[in-house]
Amino acid sequence: MVHVFILNPYAGSQFFADDLRKKLEQIKDLKYFIFNTRHAGDETELVKRILRFFDEEKLRIYCCGGSGTLRNIISGIDNLSDVEIAFFPCGMGNSFLKSFGEKNIEAFRNIENLVMGEAVLVDYIKTSSGIALNALSVGYDQSIISEVNKFRGLSLLGKHVPYILGISHGFLLTGSNSYELTMGDEKYSGVCAQIIYTNGCALGAIKLAERANVTDGMGSYFICPNLNIFKLQRTMRFMFRKELSHREDFFVMGQCDTFSVRRTDGKMLQVDLDGELQEPCEECSAEIIHEGLNFVIPKGVTLDE
Repeated sequence: MVHVFILNPYAGSQFFADDLRKKLEQIKDLKYFIFNTRHAGDETELVKRILRFFDEEKLRIYCCGGSGTLRNIISGIDNLSDVEIAFFPCGMGNSFLKSFGEKNIEAFRNIENLVMGEAVLVDYIKTSSGIALNALSVGYDQSIISEVNKFRGLSLLGKHVPYILGISHGFLLTGSNSYELTMGDEKYSGVCAQIIYTNGCALGAIKLAERANVTDGMGSYFICPNLNIFKLQRTMRFMFRKELSHREDFFVMGQCDTFSVRRTDGKMLQVDLDGELQEPCEECSAEIIHEGLNFVIPKGVTLDE
């Protein structure tokens, strides 16, 4: 097996590649290659070239970045059953890993255990706008990502600065819109502030559930109706306390294997897939692909922990 490491320098430290090489050199008989991305979104085209170059080899591709980097990597793979995907978290959110339990996230940062880990079949989300491993979202979250991108240049002041400013501006500047949603056999329509359809249990700092079953063929939806300023303040407080999963008075919640969303005001819809904004569309439909991706969990971690 060939182990291919794709590094996002923005998400990780500039010294990470050197540290990684030193650690990999200590692993006996490991055949590996390291590639750095140059610009945001490079991962998709890069992984396509890697697959063409190693077309006769069995590959394990390691994402060294954040949730958006991971999403861009899997977007470049036509047949996800042909490769193994590993995630070494270097980003701010790393949301999908929270589905394996908070105490296990550090295990994914142990490169030796990750290399020695085994691939298990997990679900992912296939949408009309692309694929996502963790979540599709519309509303506040989508606006926050847009604002974060505007402040990318301030990352020289600290990696957290664009996110802090983006979250603040996103909440203050975003209004609610009217949507129509289909969740399996159910329908919902109304003015919403936030819409989430997720394979995992978290969206950035928002903890939606204690754990998520990423192998059951079902996704979870969280629909947040229109909020006035007082409810918004309370929602932000619940979000940072990670109590939203217990607030059924704030969210319409449920599970389904298919999902769709569109605006009812005639305007185009923009969705966020794992922290990456997609091209505007009239409607976004999604389905859970049951156990369609080979995801590597580190040595010592199991799905049922």
